[in-house]
Amino acid sequence: MEKVHCKFCRREIPDQERGRPAAYCGEACRRAAEMEIRRVNERLAGLEGRLSECRLGPIQTFDDVGALELQICRQTARLLYLIEPVGR
Repeated sequence: MEKVHCKFCRREIPDQERGRPAAYCGEACRRAAEMEIRRVNERLAGLEGRLSECRLGPIQTFDDVGALELQICRQTARLLYLIEPVGR
């Protein structure tokens, strides 16, 4: 069977005899991941707002747009990793 690692701290999670595979090694990592999901969501909202202002503002600064888009992609990837079901 494939080894499963905690989505937050990356420690190996022992095999379970039944039920769906665990995503986190314990309650502390689960809570920390929940907090990170909230922070990433807030960060994404701020970045998307800034990107909208850059695109709709009187002076478009394309360097800022590219940097914001890159940061949005990175934050989105982290969020998807944290909320993705185990085993996919």
